[in-house]
Amino acid sequence: MLRLTLQLLCCLLPAAGFAWVNFEEIHCSRHEFHLGPEVYHVSRTRSGGTKQDGVLAGVRGIYDRLGRYCWYWGGEFALAQGSLRGSTGTDARIRSHFDDAMVEGRFGYTLQSKSGTCGLFTPFIGYGYAQERNHYVGPSPVHIHFKNSYEYVALGFLSRLYYCHCLSLGLNVTVKYGLDGKIRVNHDKEAGRHSLHYDNKLMCRICLPITYQPARWGICLNPFYEYRHFGGLNQVPFNFLDTRLKIWGADFFLTYKF
Repeated sequence: MLRLTLQLLCCLLPAAGFAWVNFEEIHCSRHEFHLGPEVYHVSRTRSGGTKQDGVLAGVRGIYDRLGRYCWYWGGEFALAQGSLRGSTGTDARIRSHFDDAMVEGRFGYTLQSKSGTCGLFTPFIGYGYAQERNHYVGPSPVHIHFKNSYEYVALGFLSRLYYCHCLSLGLNVTVKYGLDGKIRVNHDKEAGRHSLHYDNKLMCRICLPITYQPARWGICLNPFYEYRHFGGLNQVPFNFLDTRLKIWGADFFLTYKF
């Protein structure tokens, strides 16, 4: 993740050196709302050979309070659903309905230049809650339902460079660490209802928002990559198998500033 972030910065910063923006012409209202559809591809793997992938669609909303040399606070929510298909380690076909949801709050401080590209940098800390539901359906051999829910702490930054008074390119990075994650298992004919814990690991989300904001209203294309890791853990009644998700997608925001 660190290597990818550095590579993105190396690509963005030299290009930004050719821009010169008048800070007074930028629409720098402190309150920003972003709302729109989200589409992404999920690749899910478990140790033992199980693999699934599919496309999810939903909605994401963001509020940011940003001001030059001011305290920052913000919040974000997302909901999405879709179907995953794949196979087990024994080559049995599987299919599931996958729901994904999260809510997050952030607090930090904004630094911003008034010359050059009017670069903005906002480091922050945050706290959030996330939930995944994976319900297996035919032709899966068993129709077990899994609900993974966890709270997490976050550390990251928002950044933005202006190429002209109405066009900006950003790099936003969030690193997350789960707290006491738990998976609730239902529809298991052999063991009934039970819960599984797992080893909490670092997760991350990287976004590259491209925003066109000529006035209060604007639009934003927000490509992103997200990595989630839930570590294997030996326990009773069943061991939790190491699980990883790699996510590529984009948001299409309508933005409003005031």
